[in-house]
Amino acid sequence: MNFIQDVLRDVRYGLRNLRRAQWISVAAVATLALGIGTNTALFSVVYTVLLRSLPFPDSDRLMIIVQHDPRTGASNDLFSPTTFFDWRSQNQSFQSMSAVVTMQVTFAGCGEPVKLTARSVSASFLEYLGMDNERNGSA
Repeated sequence: MNFIQDVLRDVRYGLRNLRRAQWISVAAVATLALGIGTNTALFSVVYTVLLRSLPFPDSDRLMIIVQHDPRTGASNDLFSPTTFFDWRSQNQSFQSMSAVVTMQVTFAGCGEPVKLTARSVSASFLEYLGMDNERNGSA
């Protein structure tokens, strides 16, 4: 019983002091709110970008293959269709392979034209991601 009375006395004392120094109290609450809000926003971004798995079956098994030029040290994911077909025919490590090419396109319809980033994919790309209509039972 003494413990509860001591806690209530401490709470009343703290509230009296907060009323006396209102600007310090406001600054402390604002600092805490800003810190908690920033931390929550950063964690949300980190979770979404880095921690959450992709929304595909076996997403932990997806890989991106890039070419590395040892002379220049540059890496890129641009290679010719012939190179891709060679890699796919000689593949012994991956269950399947699909090509993706990123390009800039202009979308023109009603209103002003808009530049968009588009991706062209090989025919079996959606199947590799588990999104093909036949396997999912959709028509």
